Parts: sequence; structure tokens; C-alpha cells
Amino acid sequence: EGSYAEWLAAKAMRRAESKRAADAASKAADKELEWLRTAKAGSKTKARLKSYDALVDAARQTDDASVGAGAIWIPPGPRLGEEVIVAENLRKEIGDRVLIDDLSFEVPRASVVGIVGANGAGKSTLIKMLTGQEPVTAGEVKVGGTVKLASVDQAREDLDAKGGQSVFEAICGERETLDLGEREVNARAYVSAFGFRSREQSKKIKDLSGGERNRA
Repeated sequence: EGSYAEWLAAKAMRRAESKRAADAASKAADKELEWLRTAKAGSKTKARLKSYDALVDAARQTDDASVGAGAIWIPPGPRLGEEVIVAENLRKEIGDRVLIDDLSFEVPRASVVGIVGANGAGKSTLIKMLTGQEPVTAGEVKVGGTVKLASVDQAREDLDAKGGQSVFEAICGERETLDLGEREVNARAYVSAFGFRSREQSKKIKDLSGGERNRA
């Protein structure tokens, strides 16, 4: 049966092996993604997209041990179709000011896109237009049928309405478990992964520091 120390050593070994497997799967997926970003469209690209999907599935299966072990885990969304986000001739007017004019672009599958610009250029407004939070003056935004959009408000204005609630209540409501993708995790364990340990989860939102608000 062995001693408790031997059990701890075996547990540490299992975690190390799990981490090595997860790292290998993630590196393989990252390498395939890098190829896709630089490759030209064509039949070979479609075949490599299928390969990338398979690698992502493999990486997904190896990260189960990270939930509740001090890591923040975000469940992957469903597989994307050929159309992700397409913007056609977008125009946005705010009062007498034309913020965006005749903007067209496409966000391909398996891509990472950054929006760069000066303050007031319309970066946040464009994101809100893409997610349907802000109406367009003209043009059209098309979102693929399998796409699930998510965004985080940089001002965290939604927290202001929860000032009297505790950190745990603001994040989890009255639930003791949370659904993350296809798995169910303990709510308090998940909140602790964001740096809120035991008593800190009872802290009121209105009493949080700026850094704590960013984590809440």
C-alpha cells in the first residue's frame, strides 16, 4: 500500500506526466496553426485544417487535470465552419462624426487578429459592432453559424451593478458548480484559480482594488 509520502510522490509524477503530454499536444497544435497562418488558401490548407482540428482535440483531452489545480481553464468552442466573421462595407456614424467608413474584412478560421489604433479611433466600437452590441450605420456583419462570440468589457462596468455582492456571488450567483464546456467543476475551486482564496471570495465587489476588479 505504501506510505503517504510515496502516495504524494506518485501523485506528483502523474501530474508531471500529464503536463508533458499536454505540452506536447499544445506544441503540435501551435506548430500546425503557425503553418496555417502563413499558407496560401487551397486544398492542402483544407487538409491541414482538419489536421489542426484533430490536434486541438488531442490537446483538449490532456488538459483535464488543470481544472481546480490552480490553473484558469477556458473551454474551447465548437469547431468552426468555413465562414467565421465577414464585415462588408461597414460604416459607423456617431453624431456628425464618421468613425468608420467603408470597412470590409474577413476573419478566417484558426486566426488571431489584433486591432491597433489611437485612442478614440473606434477599436472598441468596432468590437461591439461585430458582437452585435452596437448597431452599424451601414454595411453588414456576417457571423458563421457555428461561431459563439464572447467579449470582456475593458471598463468592467457590469461589476458596478454588483457592488453589494461578494466576489463569489458576482461570479457564480448561488451555484456551487459551474459548467465548463462538457465538464462540471466546483465553483469555489474555479474562483480560487483567479487568485481569490477562501475569505477573499466573501469580499464585496465595491471594496475590490483595481487589480482585483480585473480578476473578478
